[in-house]
Amino acid sequence: MPEEGRMTSIMAELTPSFPEFLVDIRRAAQWVNHMVTEFVRERSLDCSGIVATDYFLGNGVIDVVIVANIMRGRQKNFRHLRYCVTHTVNNSTWE
Repeated sequence: MPEEGRMTSIMAELTPSFPEFLVDIRRAAQWVNHMVTEFVRERSLDCSGIVATDYFLGNGVIDVVIVANIMRGRQKNFRHLRYCVTHTVNNSTWE
């Protein structure tokens, strides 16, 4: 667990194996982008810090984080409300 005041990061990337890369990378990217956007939307006030994704033009993470930062600024709440935990989805680790 991170210590109080330490930055946390949310990172998501799409790393398909060779056959899937040739066949259906666009559908996989859309699926991952949706999941990443929803994850950040659910935790944007609780998990602050750095957000890094592949295919950022296909997800809504930037808009979600802007809205979350505006809300946090209005609440004057720039500390960790609770710690971020690591999540695993389909053999991928989500933080």
